[in-house]
Formats: sequence, C-alpha cells, structure tokens
Amino acid sequence: MRYFKIMLIAIITVVTICNNSHALNEIKISDRPDVTEICNKYGLDKDNFIIFKDNKYIRPNGKEIKITEANYTKAIEGKFVTHPKNNKLRMKVEKLEFETYKDEVIMFTKFTVNSDNKDRYNISLSYGDIKFPIKIDKCYFINTSMEQDITKYELTINKKVYYVTVDKSGGITGNIIKLSDGTTIKVLEVTEDIKPFLSNYDGPAMNIEYTDKFGIKSKSVLLYVYPRYEQSKRPFDILISNRKTKYYHRILGYCD
Repeated sequence: MRYFKIMLIAIITVVTICNNSHALNEIKISDRPDVTEICNKYGLDKDNFIIFKDNKYIRPNGKEIKITEANYTKAIEGKFVTHPKNNKLRMKVEKLEFETYKDEVIMFTKFTVNSDNKDRYNISLSYGDIKFPIKIDKCYFINTSMEQDITKYELTINKKVYYVTVDKSGGITGNIIKLSDGTTIKVLEVTEDIKPFLSNYDGPAMNIEYTDKFGIKSKSVLLYVYPRYEQSKRPFDILISNRKTKYYHRILGYCD
C-alpha cells in the first residue's frame, strides 16, 4: 500500500512540474505598456502575435511554428498574391511604412485582403522581435521584409531612349547598345553610389565602354546626379535620364 502511495505522489509531482514548465513557456506581452500603446494606436489584437527569436517563430503558448521556404511568397506593391498555404486567400501590399517608437523601429504594412470574394483592409506590424500577423479564419500572414528586385535605368543617347535593367545580384540586361553610326556602347558595371570611387561625387553611376566603327575602344563614367560629367570627352551625347527601383515584399503565411 505504501508503495502505491509513493508512486501516486511521484506521478502528481511530475504532472505538476510539467504543467508549471508549460506555464513558464507561455509568452505574455499584454502587460507591457509599450505593446498596449502600439496595439491601441494601430487597432491590433495584442493576443494575436508571434515572437521571432533565434531564427525561430514562436507562438504565445511557447510552441515553435515550423517554417520552410514553402511558407513564403513574394509580393510586389499593388498586385494580389495568393497565401502560400491557402489558395482561397489573397493579399495585396498597398504600402510599407516605418516609424520609430522609443528608439525601436516599427514596420507596418497596409494590406488589401481578399477572402470569400470580399476585400477588406488590414495591417501587419513588426516591433522588435514581436510580430503581429493578420489573421483570417485559421490562417495568418505578415510582411517580414522588403528586398530589392530590379532597377531600371533610362539612358538617353543622342536624344533616343534606351533601357538597362540591373537585378539584385548585379546582373545587367540591355547592356549592349548599337548606334546608327557604328558605335557600340557596353555597360560594364553599375553602382548605387559612386562616392567610394569618386570622393567628390555621389549617387548612382555606370562604367561604360564604347567602341567606334574602326574598333577603337574607350571607357567613361556616367553619373546620375551629375549628368554632364566627362560629357565633353565622349563623341556622342549620353546621360542617365531616369531610374526606378522595384522592390518585392517577402510574405510569411501559415495556418492552424
């Protein structure tokens, strides 16, 4: 009889320890004044959050959300994309904005969400390691980052417009341009800031090589902010007349 009493006490002790351990793993943020203020300002549910820590996404109950590349989708502002885990749910990034709160950056994304053929307006928000995803039924999503996709440069050469595109890895398309007089222009390299190479200048720049009809090669630098730099040395009129960078948003989606 004594043996069974000891075993019962041991079982109760183990269960109590496990329950206490689970309670200790739960994450509480609702009592933080800063979180309360932010949630009130943006109309967020302070119980709907996840924690990003040690490259892991953790639920309020302390359990990790298993995330793979299949949980992410890329979104360009103004275009609908499908939730990576629910093809009936679509979202469109309207705008990404940043604010500073007590020296901490807040990133919030305005979305139009389409569910059941109805559009609604929502925001997701990141504040330090705390993330507030949008919840639709049993599925969630949040913008985790914004990354450069491509930059499109407009070159005006002898009053004619050409386009050169640079991807995020530095790959260049449209970089060989042939003029009617037999001159060939090749864009060798593009940089977002020339200052490390030309300390008196700044801004985007191109390093170009041009070959005349006799095969004689020369090199020159085009500066976006200073369009007439080295212009007198070139036998044709050329300038970077415009540039536009496209970004994509990396959307994390998961479902219960």
